[in-house]
Amino acid sequence: MENLHRLFALDRLFRSHRHPVPLATLLGNLECSLSTFKRLAKVLREQYHYPICYSKVYHGYYYDSTKAMPISGLWFNANELQALLIVRHMLERLQPSLLSEYFNSLAEHVDKLLASTGKTPAHIAKRINIVPIAHQSIASDIFLPLCRAVLQRTALTIQYCDIEGHYSKRTVSPQRVIYYRNNWYLDAWCHVRQDLRTFWVASIQSLEIAEQNVQNVEEETLVRHLESSYGIFSGLPSHTAHLRFTGRAAMRIRGSEWHPLQEEQHNPDGSVELWVPYSDHRELVLDIMRYGAEVQVLAPVVLKKEVIAQFKKALAVYEVALA
Repeated sequence: MENLHRLFALDRLFRSHRHPVPLATLLGNLECSLSTFKRLAKVLREQYHYPICYSKVYHGYYYDSTKAMPISGLWFNANELQALLIVRHMLERLQPSLLSEYFNSLAEHVDKLLASTGKTPAHIAKRINIVPIAHQSIASDIFLPLCRAVLQRTALTIQYCDIEGHYSKRTVSPQRVIYYRNNWYLDAWCHVRQDLRTFWVASIQSLEIAEQNVQNVEEETLVRHLESSYGIFSGLPSHTAHLRFTGRAAMRIRGSEWHPLQEEQHNPDGSVELWVPYSDHRELVLDIMRYGAEVQVLAPVVLKKEVIAQFKKALAVYEVALA
């Protein structure tokens, strides 16, 4: 297999010239013999289906613009192609519909490029495994139109069921799609509430393009409103949780990021303290409970009371079961 950089150089020459490129120019730029050029052209034509033609008028070679042209992917080196394959493998495990029929031609093109490096999807899958836990895969008839609406800046009307089981129909202007803790979320401007909202994509029952003009929200506003507080329950932070971790929990929590603006302190006794800004305590409480007796809420009191209440409820369930 010829070096990828030579294939790229040949592809670039064809794409950068409006007229057929003379053979002498090709050989000079590639610094190769006629036989090497023919071998390169054969690889592009037969393996990657690039429509290389010869012009008797210009005595040169060119891409036939009347035929379907594959995208150019030959600028990737071997390491970059392997990284691309890893990303593809991750997407297939996390959300298969991302590589649906819309992207099959791209995926096939990438596979051919990767094969030239001696690596294949099967090879990567054996060495790097993605194991989603409690992962929800979204139906393609929801996920793909949603992604298109985000990219094409189109308003949608959605049928939505919230976490309390209440159904509603609302028009939204999608801003971005977020993958967070094994779940997909949609950040959108809600035309009903006239405010930014985060929707759980798995709870979108149906969607259709809305006639209403899309409302665009500046990136700075999105970051300030939706990322400034802890977790997916967004909003401007109104509290700061002060947590103290001990034992194995302290070891696991060192260097982990609960929030971009958190503060972390390592104590002489091995414990670790975190200060985490938040606006909604629900997700934070669940994370705190994961560490059981190896975490203590030092402040605020309202958060401490909520954690105690949730532990009491859990204890009551088991006490009833053992009675």
